[in-house]
Amino acid sequence: MEMPITIVLFADMELDVQKFLQSHEQQQFEFQHFPTSYLRLAAHRVANHYGLATLVQDGGVDGNENKILVAKQRRAENGKFEHMKVSIKTRPSKGSGYDAGEVEKKRGPLRSVEERKEDYDKARARIFNKHFIN
Repeated sequence: MEMPITIVLFADMELDVQKFLQSHEQQQFEFQHFPTSYLRLAAHRVANHYGLATLVQDGGVDGNENKILVAKQRRAENGKFEHMKVSIKTRPSKGSGYDAGEVEKKRGPLRSVEERKEDYDKARARIFNKHFIN
């Protein structure tokens, strides 16, 4: 019986992480390139399951050559893992031909989650209230 390719890839990810954990000299590990966002997410999840920190290193101009790096986390005095501080950056839209300023003008300024939720709730109320009135 043949196993689906995703099961094989998950097993390979897990074996790679286990080998990395057993190595006392190696503090950082790089996953192989995964072609889909589903597999890249799975790589992050597998590493997080084992208490490892993950980060993405940009490798190409178009964003297709990003590398997933895995690092061992230090344990704090209470035995829990210390979390890495990560800054989140916005991505430029791919293939749009706009620079960041033009994209911001077109979409509006960056808004917080709360502001977007408020706009969503207002639009939802407007749509459904109109629906029930007619």
